[in-house]
This record gives sequence, structure tokens and C-alpha cells, in this order.
Amino acid sequence: MSRLNDESKWIRTDVPHLRIIDDQLWNAVKQRQEARSKKRDKTKSEGGNRLGQTQAVRRQKYLLSGLLECGQCGGKLTIAESGSRRRYYCANNKEKGNSVCKGFKGLRQSDVEELVLSALQNELLKDEAYEHFKSAFERQLNSQSNEHRSRVVEIDKEARDLTARLEKLIATIEAGGHSAPIIARIKEIEQRQQELSKARNALTANHISLPRKLSYSPMFGQVSA
Repeated sequence: MSRLNDESKWIRTDVPHLRIIDDQLWNAVKQRQEARSKKRDKTKSEGGNRLGQTQAVRRQKYLLSGLLECGQCGGKLTIAESGSRRRYYCANNKEKGNSVCKGFKGLRQSDVEELVLSALQNELLKDEAYEHFKSAFERQLNSQSNEHRSRVVEIDKEARDLTARLEKLIATIEAGGHSAPIIARIKEIEQRQQELSKARNALTANHISLPRKLSYSPMFGQVSA
């Protein structure tokens, strides 16, 4: 069986003619590896993960994240760059190339958000838009109220049944039927009664009423009834 000699007895000899790459390429690769290692360490210390800078920015949530679509392919828009240079781009074009979507010149994040918020302010506060919203909102409230009333009826029925059971158990104890299972059952009923009470209170919250009309003040940036 063969075994290595002690390292102190090794004889090392340079054989340049057997090199696969030259010194220049070797040094360039080592510098690149060192630079990438420093970048990974910096990203890890800043974000606590090993994502690249572009991926880390993409994972952040912005005002319109997941809401904007590309007008050419219908795919979602994604934000690239950083700071004041952040822009929305077509995610399909960015990640899959021109074969999927030709994409478009990036849209500055601040411009897009200002445009969208301005449109919402101007369009949603119009009388007809508000009346449409109010009608839809009231229909939803009425539907929800009907569901809540049905649930309250169910809760009240169960609560009455539990009260009747509890009274019977107490009567049993008073008649000399005290036992550990009866006490345990009483505790279960009392706990269930508390749960039902909380559920009923949540279903009978104060009704929400909307103002008849809204007005917007551009100077103070306020909405008033």
C-alpha cells in the first residue's frame, strides 16, 4: 500500500511548459473572483441575503408593485436601477429578451407614480365616479350585513343551547352528581360561550356611512365631505 511522504520531504519543481493558462489570465481571474467575493459580502451585510443588487432591488415593494402591465405583451412591469434612476421596464423583455417582448424605454418611477396618483385624484373624485363607488360600497355593506345577521342568528341559537346544557349540568351537581368529567364539560361550555360572545361582538360593529358628496382641495391636499 502506497502512502505520501511527509510534506517536509516533498520536492517542488516548476514546469512552465505544462501550464494550461498564462500568468496574465490567472491573475485577471483571481482579481475578478476577489471583486465578486467583496460584492457578495457587501450585499450580505446590507440585505442579509445573497441576492445580487439587481435582484435585491427587484424584490423590494413599491407603490405600484404588481399593478402595472406592459402595453405590448401584457406582462408585469418591474423596477430596475436604484435611487433617482429607478425606472419601470417590461419584466418579460428584461428577463426573457426581445423574442418574448420588444420592451420599451424605461419609465421613471417618480413620473409614473405622479401620473397615476394624479389620474386617481382627478377621476375618482368626480361626482359620477364617487356615486358609482358609493352605490357599489353600500351594496357590499348590505350583502355583508345580511350575512352577519344570519350568522348572529346561528350564534344566538348555539348560545341558548349551551346555556340550557350548562343549567342541566349545574342541576346535576346540585343533586349530588359532582364529578371531574362534569366539571370539565362545564369549563368547555363556558369557554365556547366566551368565543361566541366575541364572534357576535365582531359581527355587530358600528355601521359605516359614507358622506353624500366629496370635494378635494388641491391647495391643502385634503378630501372633505
